[in-house]
Amino acid sequence: MAMRYNDQSPLENHHTAVAFDLLSHKEVDPFSHLSTTIRQRIRKGVIRCILATDMSRHNEILDEFNRQVLTDLNAAWEIDPNTKKPTWVMNKIQKDLVMVIILKISDISNEARPLNVAGPWINRLLAEFFHQSDYEKLVGLPVAPFMDRHKVTKSASQCGFIRFVILPLFESLAKLLPEVKPIIVQPALEQLAYYTDLQNNEEKKTNTDNQKSNNNEHQSDNNHNQDKKEHNK
Repeated sequence: MAMRYNDQSPLENHHTAVAFDLLSHKEVDPFSHLSTTIRQRIRKGVIRCILATDMSRHNEILDEFNRQVLTDLNAAWEIDPNTKKPTWVMNKIQKDLVMVIILKISDISNEARPLNVAGPWINRLLAEFFHQSDYEKLVGLPVAPFMDRHKVTKSASQCGFIRFVILPLFESLAKLLPEVKPIIVQPALEQLAYYTDLQNNEEKKTNTDNQKSNNNEHQSDNNHNQDKKEHNK
């Protein structure tokens, strides 16, 4: 697949190609009654949004959204005294970026779900990562640290992902649409608090276990030295 798509977002390109292959059959195409011009606009928008879910482009896209959309945020709340309508109207680039950001949030929205729903999906994702990294080690390929079962814990993985990926993305949309804050930002903050506590408890347990192990080794050395002294007598 990487060869077919020249290493450029292979999964996302594949998903898009398969989707439009299915839509080429009129019996399953919800857009078949629309004009060619409208269909072309829909196709471009769908391609743009799906390709934007490639996480290798995450920071680039979020930075562009913040620069192109949120810099005009103050103007967004200005109301024309005559028409009683906002004075700011989004241009096409801004509208496209909003669509992209909304789909990106939908794509990685697991952390906005309740823990009892999100947890099993996180377990499945980590299992997939670990399976991939095990195979990569087996065939001598480089392994991403966040996929290595010997370097990653669920709590640490979630803390990093929520803090550095999820929250900046969710909070950016919430600045434009404050109504979504309790729906996506607050649940993510609650999950971050949960996994932070879990990580702290795991680290405390690890430190305690290490201390016990060191104490046992120290005691064993003392016993060994005492035995040697007794033997020398």
